Amino acid sequence: NEINIDVARPKSIKVIEAARNKFSDLLFVTSQIDPKVDNPELKDLYRVGSICALKIIRKNDDGSLRAIILATKRARIREYYDSLSYPIVEVETIETQSSDFDEESLLLKDLIRKLGDYKRSFSNNINNIIVSRLNKGASSEEAIDLLSQLSNISFDKKQELLEEIDNSQRIRKLTNYLSIDILENEIENEINKKVRESIDKNQREFVLREKCVQ
Repeated sequence: NEINIDVARPKSIKVIEAARNKFSDLLFVTSQIDPKVDNPELKDLYRVGSICALKIIRKNDDGSLRAIILATKRARIREYYDSLSYPIVEVETIETQSSDFDEESLLLKDLIRKLGDYKRSFSNNINNIIVSRLNKGASSEEAIDLLSQLSNISFDKKQELLEEIDNSQRIRKLTNYLSIDILENEIENEINKKVRESIDKNQREFVLREKCVQ
């Protein structure tokens, strides 16, 4: 899945440049546990991330970079070397485990049905995108990665899905997360509806009182 990223920190810019010039356009991308940390060390990073291929780099007027990267494989940090110029990591790839193909197929069908509810709740076409990818031969693992990226679930939940090895468990968790999102959105919409109705009622009563005074 292609991702657009903005890169502004000097060390991060050097990582992008090194990937292009020294490491065949490959880099390891992971997230910070606390995004407010300006100079993250190993303890500030999630160990699981993605090996990515660097596709396009564009330099912005302020010196920062806009890059397009393609996530190719999940991986885990084994060794971390923080050199003077930029950090270097050794990683091991994470192989997804599929223990029961029939169960996985049923879970995937349930997930796709849930996407219909998700579309109605959030008014987006995310289910059409996922079904189209699957029809074009994408694996369930690739579909889950894309759905995690496109959905509104929290970052912590996305990281948990990234770290999960068992594919059936990934589908179960994602289906559950979408169900929770749908429920929370319905509750929020109902609250907003009642607030609007209350405001409208108060406004009508105010107008009537004003007319009575006149």
